[in-house]
Amino acid sequence: MKDYTAEVQQTAAQSIVAGLNTRNPVNVDLMRDHSGNADREADNARITQNIAAALPPPGCQYSLLSIEDRGEQDPADVPWFGGASRARGFDMKLQELCPEESPTPRTIRVIAIPSGMGGYWAEAALKEQA
Repeated sequence: MKDYTAEVQQTAAQSIVAGLNTRNPVNVDLMRDHSGNADREADNARITQNIAAALPPPGCQYSLLSIEDRGEQDPADVPWFGGASRARGFDMKLQELCPEESPTPRTIRVIAIPSGMGGYWAEAALKEQA
C-alpha cells in the first residue's frame, strides 16, 4: 500500500468538509460502488446514511481546523465493504459554526480502505468521535 500521508489526508479532509457543508450526501467524496448491482445499492444506501449522520445541522457549516493521523483502524468500521482486510483513519478536527451560537468543536474520523487500484487508500466511512 502507498503511504497515507498527511498531505493526502488534508486534501481528503478539505473535500469531505466541502461536501458535508452542501448538506447533500451525494457531494461527499466517499468510496461507493457504481456497478448498478442491486446488492451494492443497499450498501450505497448505508454509505448515504453514514454520511447523513455526520452532516452539520441545518443552517450550520463546518470549518476544518486540523487533521490527526490515527493509524490502523478496524475494517469492521466499514461493514459495507466486508472484504476490506485493512483500514486506516484520521480525525478531522472541526468547528461547527451556527448563526448566533458560539463555535462548537467536533471531531469526525475518516476511515479509509485499500481502493484496489494501484495501492491507494480510499475514504470509505465517517465516524463521529466523542
